[in-house]
Amino acid sequence: MSPSTVSRALAGLPSVSPATQRRVRELARSLNFRLNILAAGLRKGRTGVIGVIVPRLTGHFFPEVLHSITATAGKAKLRVIICESNEDEQEEQQQLFWLLTAQVDGLLVSVARATRNTCHFETARQQGVPVVFFDQAIDCPSVNSVVLDNYQGAYDGVSHLIAQGRTRIAHLAGPQHLAVFRDRQRGYADALRAHLLPPDKRLVRTGSLTLAAGRQHMLGLLAGPVVPDAVFASQELLAIGAMRAIKARGSRIPADVALAGFAGETVAALAEPALTSIDQQSTEVGKAAVRLLLKLLANPTRAPQCVSLVPKLLIRDSSAAPLAAVAGPLSFAKPKHTVLEPAGRGPAGPAAGYRRG
Repeated sequence: MSPSTVSRALAGLPSVSPATQRRVRELARSLNFRLNILAAGLRKGRTGVIGVIVPRLTGHFFPEVLHSITATAGKAKLRVIICESNEDEQEEQQQLFWLLTAQVDGLLVSVARATRNTCHFETARQQGVPVVFFDQAIDCPSVNSVVLDNYQGAYDGVSHLIAQGRTRIAHLAGPQHLAVFRDRQRGYADALRAHLLPPDKRLVRTGSLTLAAGRQHMLGLLAGPVVPDAVFASQELLAIGAMRAIKARGSRIPADVALAGFAGETVAALAEPALTSIDQQSTEVGKAAVRLLLKLLANPTRAPQCVSLVPKLLIRDSSAAPLAAVAGPLSFAKPKHTVLEPAGRGPAGPAAGYRRG
Protein backbone atom coordinates (compact mmCIF):
# COMPACT_ATOMS: atom_id res chain seq x y z
CA MET A 1 0.00 0.00 0.00
CA SER A 2 1.05 3.59 -0.52
CA PRO A 3 1.95 5.72 2.52
CA SER A 4 -1.14 7.86 1.91
CA THR A 5 -3.42 4.80 2.00
CA VAL A 6 -1.82 3.62 5.26
CA SER A 7 -2.26 7.10 6.71
CA ARG A 8 -5.94 7.22 5.76
CA ALA A 9 -6.47 3.72 7.14
CA LEU A 10 -4.91 4.60 10.50
CA ALA A 11 -7.05 7.75 10.61
CA GLY A 12 -10.19 5.68 9.97
CA LEU A 13 -11.23 7.67 6.92
CA PRO A 14 -14.20 6.29 4.94
CA SER A 15 -12.21 6.38 1.69
CA VAL A 16 -10.45 3.19 2.88
CA SER A 17 -12.49 -0.01 3.21
CA PRO A 18 -13.08 -1.50 6.69
CA ALA A 19 -11.17 -4.63 5.69
CA THR A 20 -8.10 -2.63 4.65
CA GLN A 21 -8.29 -0.53 7.80
CA ARG A 22 -8.37 -3.73 9.88
CA ARG A 23 -5.31 -5.20 8.10
CA VAL A 24 -3.32 -1.97 8.53
CA ARG A 25 -4.16 -1.66 12.24
CA GLU A 26 -3.31 -5.31 12.92
CA LEU A 27 0.11 -4.88 11.29
CA ALA A 28 0.65 -1.59 13.18
CA ARG A 29 -0.03 -3.38 16.48
CA SER A 30 2.31 -6.25 15.62
CA LEU A 31 5.09 -3.78 14.72
CA ASN A 32 4.38 -1.69 17.84
CA PHE A 33 3.88 1.33 15.59
CA ARG A 34 3.21 4.69 17.24
CA LEU A 35 2.13 7.83 15.44
CA ASN A 36 4.65 10.70 15.61
CA ILE A 37 2.28 13.32 16.98
CA LEU A 38 4.70 16.23 16.56
CA ALA A 39 5.47 15.35 12.94
CA ALA A 40 1.77 14.98 12.14
CA GLY A 41 1.10 18.25 13.91
CA LEU A 42 3.71 20.10 11.89
CA ARG A 43 2.05 18.90 8.70
CA LYS A 44 -1.37 20.10 9.91
CA GLY A 45 -0.07 23.29 11.54
CA ARG A 46 -1.28 22.15 14.98
CA THR A 47 0.20 19.69 17.45
CA GLY A 48 -2.80 19.40 19.75
CA VAL A 49 -0.47 20.13 22.68
CA ILE A 50 -0.52 23.08 25.06
CA GLY A 51 2.16 24.07 27.55
CA VAL A 52 1.60 25.11 31.17
CA ILE A 53 4.14 26.91 33.36
CA VAL A 54 3.47 27.17 37.09
CA PRO A 55 5.71 28.67 39.79
CA ARG A 56 5.61 25.49 41.89
CA LEU A 57 4.00 22.06 42.07
CA THR A 58 3.80 22.04 45.87
CA GLY A 59 0.98 23.18 48.11
CA HIS A 60 -2.67 22.79 47.20
CA PHE A 61 -3.61 25.63 44.85
CA PHE A 62 -1.49 24.84 41.78
CA PRO A 63 -2.01 21.04 41.86
CA GLU A 64 -5.77 21.69 41.98
CA VAL A 65 -5.53 24.19 39.11
CA LEU A 66 -3.45 21.73 37.05
CA HIS A 67 -5.97 18.95 37.64
CA SER A 68 -8.69 21.25 36.32
CA ILE A 69 -6.56 22.30 33.32
CA THR A 70 -5.75 18.73 32.24
CA ALA A 71 -9.37 17.61 32.65
CA THR A 72 -10.76 20.55 30.66
CA ALA A 73 -8.07 20.30 27.98
CA GLY A 74 -8.65 16.55 27.67
CA LYS A 75 -12.31 17.15 26.83
CA ALA A 76 -11.11 19.41 23.99
CA LYS A 77 -8.75 16.65 22.73
CA LEU A 78 -5.66 18.60 23.84
CA ARG A 79 -2.62 17.13 25.55
CA VAL A 80 -0.77 19.09 28.23
CA ILE A 81 2.93 19.55 29.01
CA ILE A 82 3.51 20.89 32.53
CA CYS A 83 6.64 22.82 33.54
CA GLU A 84 7.71 24.29 36.90
CA SER A 85 9.63 27.56 37.14
CA ASN A 86 10.45 27.18 40.86
CA GLU A 87 9.56 30.88 41.31
CA ASP A 88 12.68 31.76 39.29
CA GLU A 89 12.70 34.19 36.35
CA GLN A 90 15.55 32.52 34.45
CA GLU A 91 13.99 29.08 34.86
CA GLU A 92 10.69 30.50 33.63
CA GLN A 93 12.40 31.85 30.51
CA GLN A 94 14.05 28.51 29.79
CA GLN A 95 10.80 26.58 30.23
CA LEU A 96 8.96 28.97 27.90
CA PHE A 97 11.60 28.71 25.16
CA TRP A 98 11.62 24.90 25.48
CA LEU A 99 7.84 24.74 25.10
CA LEU A 100 8.02 26.97 22.02
CA THR A 101 10.65 24.63 20.58
CA ALA A 102 8.27 21.73 21.25
CA GLN A 103 5.75 23.46 18.92
CA VAL A 104 2.95 23.81 21.49
CA ASP A 105 -0.26 25.36 20.17
CA GLY A 106 -0.67 27.69 23.14
CA LEU A 107 0.57 28.52 26.62
CA LEU A 108 -0.98 28.88 30.07
CA VAL A 109 1.34 30.71 32.46
CA SER A 110 1.31 31.73 36.10
CA VAL A 111 4.22 34.14 36.49
CA ALA A 112 6.97 33.45 39.04
CA ARG A 113 7.24 35.83 41.98
CA ALA A 114 10.83 36.67 41.05
CA THR A 115 9.93 37.66 37.47
CA ARG A 116 10.41 41.36 36.77
CA ASN A 117 11.52 41.32 33.12
CA THR A 118 8.68 39.89 31.01
CA CYS A 119 10.20 40.29 27.54
CA HIS A 120 10.36 36.52 27.03
CA PHE A 121 6.58 36.39 26.72
CA GLU A 122 6.87 38.74 23.75
CA THR A 123 8.75 35.94 21.95
CA ALA A 124 5.64 33.75 22.13
CA ARG A 125 3.52 36.54 20.65
CA GLN A 126 5.98 37.07 17.81
CA GLN A 127 5.82 33.36 16.98
CA GLY A 128 2.02 33.46 16.93
CA VAL A 129 1.60 31.29 20.02
CA PRO A 130 -1.27 32.58 22.20
CA VAL A 131 -0.60 33.01 25.93
CA VAL A 132 -3.16 33.09 28.73
CA PHE A 133 -1.92 34.13 32.15
CA PHE A 134 -3.68 32.78 35.23
CA ASP A 135 -3.53 33.64 38.93
CA GLN A 136 -0.35 35.76 38.64
CA ALA A 137 -0.34 37.76 35.39
CA ILE A 138 2.09 40.34 34.04
CA ASP A 139 1.27 44.04 34.36
CA CYS A 140 0.06 44.75 30.84
CA PRO A 141 -3.46 45.71 29.71
CA SER A 142 -3.12 43.91 26.37
CA VAL A 143 -2.71 40.36 27.71
CA ASN A 144 -5.26 37.60 28.13
CA SER A 145 -5.66 36.53 31.74
CA VAL A 146 -7.78 34.67 34.27
CA VAL A 147 -7.48 36.03 37.78
CA LEU A 148 -9.37 36.08 41.03
CA ASP A 149 -10.84 39.44 42.00
CA ASN A 150 -8.21 39.85 44.70
CA TYR A 151 -9.32 43.35 45.61
CA GLN A 152 -12.88 42.16 46.31
CA GLY A 153 -11.65 39.13 48.24
CA ALA A 154 -9.49 41.23 50.55
CA TYR A 155 -12.23 43.82 50.93
CA ASP A 156 -14.77 41.17 51.97
CA GLY A 157 -12.33 39.46 54.35
CA VAL A 158 -11.37 42.65 56.18
CA SER A 159 -14.99 43.83 56.26
CA HIS A 160 -15.93 40.54 57.93
CA LEU A 161 -13.28 41.09 60.63
CA ILE A 162 -14.60 44.61 61.20
CA ALA A 163 -18.12 43.18 61.52
CA GLN A 164 -16.80 41.08 64.43
CA GLY A 165 -15.90 44.30 66.27
CA ARG A 166 -12.18 44.27 65.39
CA THR A 167 -10.57 47.68 64.97
CA ARG A 168 -6.80 47.02 64.95
CA ILE A 169 -6.48 44.79 61.90
CA ALA A 170 -2.97 43.92 60.75
CA HIS A 171 -2.09 42.86 57.21
CA LEU A 172 0.57 40.33 56.25
CA ALA A 173 1.23 41.42 52.68
CA GLY A 174 2.99 39.78 49.75
CA PRO A 175 5.60 41.17 47.31
CA GLN A 176 4.25 44.46 45.99
CA HIS A 177 5.80 44.15 42.53
CA LEU A 178 3.10 41.54 41.81
CA ALA A 179 -0.37 42.86 41.00
CA VAL A 180 -2.08 40.05 42.90
CA PHE A 181 -0.62 41.21 46.21
CA ARG A 182 -0.99 44.91 45.43
CA ASP A 183 -4.69 44.35 44.81
CA ARG A 184 -5.05 42.47 48.08
CA GLN A 185 -3.34 45.23 50.04
CA ARG A 186 -5.49 47.84 48.29
CA GLY A 187 -8.65 45.93 49.21
CA TYR A 188 -7.46 45.73 52.82
CA ALA A 189 -6.82 49.48 53.02
CA ASP A 190 -10.06 50.47 51.26
CA ALA A 191 -12.14 48.28 53.56
CA LEU A 192 -10.63 50.03 56.59
CA ARG A 193 -11.32 53.47 55.13
CA ALA A 194 -14.87 52.56 54.18
CA HIS A 195 -15.53 51.66 57.82
CA LEU A 196 -13.82 54.82 59.13
CA LEU A 197 -10.71 52.99 60.32
CA PRO A 198 -7.64 54.78 58.93
CA PRO A 199 -4.88 52.36 57.82
CA ASP A 200 -1.92 52.20 60.19
CA LYS A 201 1.47 51.48 58.57
CA ARG A 202 2.64 49.94 61.84
CA LEU A 203 0.15 47.11 61.31
CA VAL A 204 1.37 46.17 57.81
CA ARG A 205 4.20 43.68 57.27
CA THR A 206 5.61 42.88 53.81
CA GLY A 207 8.11 40.19 52.90
CA SER A 208 8.56 36.62 51.75
CA LEU A 209 5.65 34.18 51.63
CA THR A 210 6.79 31.50 54.06
CA LEU A 211 5.71 29.96 57.36
CA ALA A 212 8.76 31.45 59.04
CA ALA A 213 7.96 34.92 57.69
CA GLY A 214 4.36 34.71 58.91
CA ARG A 215 5.50 33.66 62.35
CA GLN A 216 8.19 36.35 62.57
CA HIS A 217 5.83 39.09 61.37
CA MET A 218 3.22 38.05 63.93
CA LEU A 219 5.69 37.95 66.82
CA GLY A 220 6.82 41.46 65.89
CA LEU A 221 3.23 42.70 65.78
CA LEU A 222 2.41 41.17 69.17
CA ALA A 223 5.45 42.90 70.68
CA GLY A 224 4.88 46.20 68.88
CA PRO A 225 3.43 49.50 70.02
CA VAL A 226 0.05 48.65 68.41
CA VAL A 227 -1.06 45.10 69.16
CA PRO A 228 -3.59 43.86 66.59
CA ASP A 229 -6.89 42.28 67.55
CA ALA A 230 -7.20 40.73 64.08
CA VAL A 231 -4.93 39.73 61.18
CA PHE A 232 -5.66 39.48 57.46
CA ALA A 233 -3.03 37.43 55.59
CA SER A 234 -2.45 37.67 51.85
CA GLN A 235 -1.34 34.04 51.55
CA GLU A 236 -1.94 30.75 53.37
CA LEU A 237 1.63 30.14 54.62
CA LEU A 238 1.66 33.60 56.20
CA ALA A 239 -1.67 32.84 57.87
CA ILE A 240 -0.53 29.50 59.30
CA GLY A 241 2.77 31.03 60.46
CA ALA A 242 0.85 33.82 62.20
CA MET A 243 -1.45 31.27 63.81
CA ARG A 244 1.53 29.42 65.27
CA ALA A 245 3.00 32.65 66.65
CA ILE A 246 -0.28 33.65 68.30
CA LYS A 247 -0.52 30.27 70.00
CA ALA A 248 3.14 30.40 71.05
CA ARG A 249 2.50 33.68 72.86
CA GLY A 250 -0.42 32.16 74.72
CA SER A 251 -3.07 34.25 72.95
CA ARG A 252 -6.41 32.78 71.94
CA ILE A 253 -7.87 32.58 68.43
CA PRO A 254 -10.28 34.28 67.85
CA ALA A 255 -10.93 35.63 71.37
CA ASP A 256 -7.72 37.67 71.49
CA VAL A 257 -6.73 37.78 67.82
CA ALA A 258 -9.08 36.90 64.96
CA LEU A 259 -7.47 35.54 61.80
CA ALA A 260 -8.48 35.40 58.14
CA GLY A 261 -6.72 35.31 54.79
CA PHE A 262 -6.35 33.91 51.29
CA ALA A 263 -5.89 30.14 51.47
CA GLY A 264 -6.67 26.91 49.70
CA GLU A 265 -9.79 25.22 50.98
CA THR A 266 -7.96 22.10 52.20
CA VAL A 267 -5.32 24.03 54.16
CA ALA A 268 -7.88 26.38 55.70
CA ALA A 269 -10.25 23.61 56.77
CA LEU A 270 -7.49 21.50 58.36
CA ALA A 271 -5.92 24.34 60.38
CA GLU A 272 -6.60 24.46 64.11
CA PRO A 273 -8.77 26.39 64.56
CA ALA A 274 -10.19 26.19 61.03
CA LEU A 275 -9.11 29.28 59.12
CA THR A 276 -11.58 31.83 57.76
CA SER A 277 -10.43 32.16 54.17
CA ILE A 278 -10.95 33.59 50.73
CA ASP A 279 -11.46 30.59 48.47
CA GLN A 280 -9.11 31.01 45.50
CA GLN A 281 -11.42 29.17 43.07
CA SER A 282 -8.68 26.83 41.87
CA THR A 283 -10.98 24.59 39.82
CA GLU A 284 -12.69 27.53 38.10
CA VAL A 285 -9.33 29.19 37.38
CA GLY A 286 -8.16 26.11 35.48
CA LYS A 287 -11.40 25.73 33.52
CA ALA A 288 -11.57 29.41 32.58
CA ALA A 289 -7.92 29.51 31.49
CA VAL A 290 -8.35 26.59 29.08
CA ARG A 291 -11.62 27.99 27.72
CA LEU A 292 -10.02 31.35 27.03
CA LEU A 293 -7.07 29.68 25.30
CA LEU A 294 -9.47 27.68 23.11
CA LYS A 295 -11.11 30.94 22.03
CA LEU A 296 -7.70 32.34 21.08
CA LEU A 297 -6.82 29.22 19.11
CA ALA A 298 -10.08 29.54 17.20
CA ASN A 299 -9.63 33.29 16.64
CA PRO A 300 -6.04 34.54 17.16
CA THR A 301 -7.00 38.14 16.40
CA ARG A 302 -9.71 38.46 19.06
CA ALA A 303 -9.39 41.35 21.51
CA PRO A 304 -7.52 40.68 24.79
CA GLN A 305 -9.76 39.65 27.66
CA CYS A 306 -9.39 39.61 31.44
CA VAL A 307 -11.62 37.06 33.15
CA SER A 308 -12.05 38.06 36.79
CA LEU A 309 -13.54 35.36 39.02
CA VAL A 310 -15.67 36.31 42.00
CA PRO A 311 -14.08 35.26 45.34
CA LYS A 312 -15.90 33.37 48.09
CA LEU A 313 -15.50 34.24 51.77
CA LEU A 314 -15.66 31.06 53.87
CA ILE A 315 -16.16 31.94 57.54
CA ARG A 316 -14.70 29.46 60.00
CA ASP A 317 -13.68 29.30 63.67
CA SER A 318 -10.57 31.48 63.44
CA SER A 319 -12.68 34.63 63.20
CA ALA A 320 -16.28 33.86 64.13
CA ALA A 321 -18.98 31.21 64.21
CA PRO A 322 -19.20 29.00 61.11
CA LEU A 323 -21.09 30.49 58.19
CA ALA A 324 -24.10 28.22 58.80
CA ALA A 325 -24.58 29.88 62.18
CA VAL A 326 -24.67 33.42 60.79
CA ALA A 327 -28.26 34.66 60.68
CA GLY A 328 -29.11 36.23 57.35
CA PRO A 329 -26.92 37.62 54.57
CA LEU A 330 -24.23 40.15 55.34
CA SER A 331 -23.86 43.38 53.38
CA PHE A 332 -20.52 45.16 53.07
CA ALA A 333 -20.74 48.68 51.67
CA LYS A 334 -17.74 49.50 49.51
CA PRO A 335 -16.55 51.90 46.81
CA LYS A 336 -17.28 51.16 43.18
CA HIS A 337 -15.06 48.47 41.73
CA THR A 338 -15.25 46.98 38.26
CA VAL A 339 -15.15 43.23 37.74
CA LEU A 340 -14.40 42.24 34.15
CA GLU A 341 -16.65 39.24 33.55
CA PRO A 342 -16.95 37.67 30.08
CA ALA A 343 -20.32 37.10 28.50
CA GLY A 344 -21.76 33.69 29.28
CA ARG A 345 -19.81 33.23 32.50
CA GLY A 346 -22.77 33.91 34.76
CA PRO A 347 -23.61 36.94 36.88
CA ALA A 348 -20.72 39.04 38.14
CA GLY A 349 -22.13 38.80 41.64
CA PRO A 350 -20.46 38.75 45.03
CA ALA A 351 -19.29 35.81 47.05
CA ALA A 352 -21.85 33.24 48.14
CA GLY A 353 -23.75 34.49 51.17
CA TYR A 354 -22.97 38.14 50.49
CA ARG A 355 -24.37 40.91 48.37
CA ARG A 356 -22.66 44.01 47.12
CA GLY A 357 -23.45 47.13 49.16
